[in-house]
Amino acid sequence: MAVPEPKDPENDVPLVAVIDIGSNTIRLVEYEVVGRAGLRIVRAFKEVPRLARGSDDEGALSREIIESGARAVRRLVAQLPPRPHRTLVAVATSAVRDAPNRERFLDRVETLAGVRPRVLSGTDEGRYAYLGVAGAWVLGYDIVVDLGGGSMQVVRTQRGALGRVVSLPIGTVRLTDKFLFHDPPRDREVDELRDHVRDLLDDLPDAREGARVFAVGGSARALARTSMELTDYPLRSVHGYPLRIKDLKGLTDVLRTMPAKRRRDVPGVDRTRADVIVAGLIALREVADRFDATELIVSAHGIRDGLAQEAAHVPPAVDAADLVERTAVVETRSFNFSLDHGRAVAETALDLFDTVRARDGWGQEERLALHAAALLHDIGSVVDTWNHSLHSAYILRHTPIGGLTHRAAALAVIAVSGHEGEPLPEGWRRVWRTVLPDRDLSVGERLGAILFLAERLAGRGVAFRLARTTPTLVVRHRAKRRSSGGPQRFDRLEKHIRRTLGLALDVTP
Repeated sequence: MAVPEPKDPENDVPLVAVIDIGSNTIRLVEYEVVGRAGLRIVRAFKEVPRLARGSDDEGALSREIIESGARAVRRLVAQLPPRPHRTLVAVATSAVRDAPNRERFLDRVETLAGVRPRVLSGTDEGRYAYLGVAGAWVLGYDIVVDLGGGSMQVVRTQRGALGRVVSLPIGTVRLTDKFLFHDPPRDREVDELRDHVRDLLDDLPDAREGARVFAVGGSARALARTSMELTDYPLRSVHGYPLRIKDLKGLTDVLRTMPAKRRRDVPGVDRTRADVIVAGLIALREVADRFDATELIVSAHGIRDGLAQEAAHVPPAVDAADLVERTAVVETRSFNFSLDHGRAVAETALDLFDTVRARDGWGQEERLALHAAALLHDIGSVVDTWNHSLHSAYILRHTPIGGLTHRAAALAVIAVSGHEGEPLPEGWRRVWRTVLPDRDLSVGERLGAILFLAERLAGRGVAFRLARTTPTLVVRHRAKRRSSGGPQRFDRLEKHIRRTLGLALDVTP
């Protein structure tokens, strides 16, 4: 009798692989579908055939570039191991869309790689960029700008829903080839490029007051990485990075005077983007000026994520707290770590936060930071149980958490670092100064104190209130029963809460 082979659990995991054939790069990203929580990247690859540079004056792709691009797609497809539950989505954007001989390219890709890409219109491209950003942020009346190698999509949102999409012939490769003939570019070339972009953007209506501008695409991510590296920025995820106008101006001064060969050595600017990053920088500066934005919020989620979310039928998030929860679910899957304890601590911590928030003038941003910190405060125990708070903080520093600004993400890291009641490591005030002023660092410490108390009371069925006449936090059991612990178990808690929150602690165990 034959013995059945053991079942491979990986084969039961639903996957979505997205091939994005752009004007500058061709990328493949494969995602694991983590239920309604969203998507987890399991592999990513990139080829740089520069399709936009292989076209003539009418935009037709040369025979050589067609072959090069098709072979690049074949190499990417070959990176995918066989899986029974995979959905493969392949799309092509500006360079292929504008080519009168695009069918020849699509035919060749299908012959070599076994997949026929769908050519996206500019409106489609903008819609998928919007879906990607909306999968990581709660949007209102905002602007999403997707800058690629051949085009720029400008998307308006209305109460978070997709609004008007405008596609413009503004792309890093297109602009470089049309205006920047010298290396480094001359002032006249830069001025002409800037005037051209400004003229195209002038026809766009003004942004609504208070609108945020989200920047999507490789150039935005590269500039964020460069800015972070040059300032010793303590968070390591570009997602959510506030690329400020002064950052863009400083980067312009540094990068435009360098030849491309030297730009390759600038941290954050890789060799595949060094010759076109100046055009991307100028285009993004003009976008910020056009919408009177003091900063561009860089989103690591864009068109590929939007395509994958649609293919996987991931429902939209309810609110920012839902985005935080979804991120925690996805991240803990990467570490095979249970969220049960984190959810229990989060429930208690948020109850406590709501009790004291008015006293400290805290708002939604601080609440979301505490929520993320509570869910993930123990994830570092997969590395080392005894020093898990610092390992948890390290993981959070490198994790893009949906719904959180970088200020909130930094507060979450500080809270996690102090959730065992220990003082923050020496020198952290200096490390975090680029994200948080000193007053915000103390906010993170106080959130850590809330987390410290919540972890020790989670699951006990307690209720919180502030005493009317004295600065005292009163903790009582909701049910008329006592736990086995005695008052002495809370001595250390009381000292820590008094020092950090300025509150005495009255606990009925």
